[in-house]
Amino acid sequence: MEPRGWQIAFAGIENFFLFNTAFSVAAFVVASVLRRSRMMKSCRPRASARVYIAALVVPPVASAWLVCASLFPALWLGDKVWAQEHVENHSLHLLNAFTVVADPMLGYAAITFTPLALMVATWAATSCSRAKSSSGAK
Repeated sequence: MEPRGWQIAFAGIENFFLFNTAFSVAAFVVASVLRRSRMMKSCRPRASARVYIAALVVPPVASAWLVCASLFPALWLGDKVWAQEHVENHSLHLLNAFTVVADPMLGYAAITFTPLALMVATWAATSCSRAKSSSGAK
């Protein structure tokens, strides 16, 4: 793979983790709010399971779609065409101008989210199994 291809692949992986982190946090908040709402308490367990499954599946799928939709044209177009189109339409995607100050922090936040999510999932599974074992002992 040529150097430009490696740069695009690295940018794609980095953006995937960034978007996936943001979407996963949003999905976790939505699932948590729905879990505590009256609407979910009155629904069947199958509806709750669908919400949790969607919270797990939708963020990576949406992140992959977003990254692929934005970075595949850079691979499909040649270097000259990509540079020309990129310069002409550069003002359309200057979100980086707002996040460039926090750029290292966004990467650190994405990397930190993974072990934190793992610790929360482990804690939840452990406390759930303890609650079940203590209620089963009665």
